Amino acid sequence: VTSKKFKVQFARVGEPSLNMEVLKVLRGLPERYRAAGLIPSLSTVAPEGSDDFFEELLRIKEELYPGNFQLQFSIHSTDDAQRDRIMPIKKWGLAQIADFGKRFHSGRGRKVTLNFVLAEGYRIAPWKIRELFPPENFFIKMTPLNPTGKAASSKLVPAPVKEPDTARELRRYGFD
Repeated sequence: VTSKKFKVQFARVGEPSLNMEVLKVLRGLPERYRAAGLIPSLSTVAPEGSDDFFEELLRIKEELYPGNFQLQFSIHSTDDAQRDRIMPIKKWGLAQIADFGKRFHSGRGRKVTLNFVLAEGYRIAPWKIRELFPPENFFIKMTPLNPTGKAASSKLVPAPVKEPDTARELRRYGFD
């Protein structure tokens, strides 16, 4: 593959960390696709009980993709009750995500992404993000809520256009 960037995303196919086969695929990608610009990308909510998956993912990243792996945690809110409402499963808390993310980034390569959906009433507290997640290891992604049928049935409404204040505050704390 001769493109500068060849991104393979593990997202929207179910929770990747619940499928150990994803790790086998990640191990085989560099041989299967000889691409200098190969960037695996994995998006997760970090379900409870997935620790072994993430430890192996870290080993694979260090061995095969030391500077070119994109890991994203879907956070969506800094409020635990809201996180439980939008993602009603047992999952890692913010502190556990922060601890793993610091190890995963370790100062080189792509920063770990924290994704927040912009839904009305869902809190994003920049001070809390800064308290747990060092900007040298983490990148903040703010995703507009798509007004889908699933969003409507979950009573999720796109946030009003006040979020740039949140983004400004996060930039002030040193986040990209």
